[in-house]
Amino acid sequence: MDDYLSEHQRKCVAALELLSDICSKYHITFYLLAGSTLGAVRHGGFIPWDDDIDVGLKRDEWYQLREILQKESLGEFTYIDDELDPTFPRLFGKILYDGKSCIDLFLIADWTTNKRSGRWHWKIRRLSVEAYKKTLHYKNPPRPGRVQHNELTYKIKKALKHGLYTLCALLFGRDAMVKLARKNETSFTNRNPDAYINLYSIYSMEKEMLERDWIDHTSLVEFEGKNYVTVGDTDAYLTHLYGDYMTPVDTSERVAGHVETF
Repeated sequence: MDDYLSEHQRKCVAALELLSDICSKYHITFYLLAGSTLGAVRHGGFIPWDDDIDVGLKRDEWYQLREILQKESLGEFTYIDDELDPTFPRLFGKILYDGKSCIDLFLIADWTTNKRSGRWHWKIRRLSVEAYKKTLHYKNPPRPGRVQHNELTYKIKKALKHGLYTLCALLFGRDAMVKLARKNETSFTNRNPDAYINLYSIYSMEKEMLERDWIDHTSLVEFEGKNYVTVGDTDAYLTHLYGDYMTPVDTSERVAGHVETF
């Protein structure tokens, strides 16, 4: 591990401890998610080549924490989201150190296992998020290990989608796209939801769906020497997300993936 990554990981751990103290103060629950849960289970902390921490909060508590982090003193860290900075290209929040991401704060929304209804609202999510980025003239950075598709039909579909996102951005603008995304978060809240979803993360709808029992009945995992809340069934969750999660990826894919400065 290079010295920069090692030092940045230490800052991320300090940010997580600060977040834990703030959430305890206000009786808010956050969950380690995705690569951070994987790191806790497989390594007792960071995946050695990872460079930020993923946490999630149920929607109401996400908004509560959002307001708190805009007011609390965070010392050497800063909090950023689309409300604080209209040029921020994410609809979740980040805790930063020196402009680099330390913690991603994801929103966990009520969802449905009904594929037809879920996919429709996932398309709304995709349109609103991508059109929002278009209004900011933001391009997604390349993801390490991402499969490149060269098929003509794939390229045509991709071009049509991007044309639609660009048109919506031009016709409706940033605020309308944010409003659409935020309204979509509550699509299943009062409809007997039977699942949750990590709504603004990078994977597919199927990958990001969370069984309600995973969130409603939690467990503790050790992450860099301290215990934190995560999903109740870590094996089922990590298998769902990564497959054979105890086998590390090939050496060529072991690169830090969060290169942006905000």
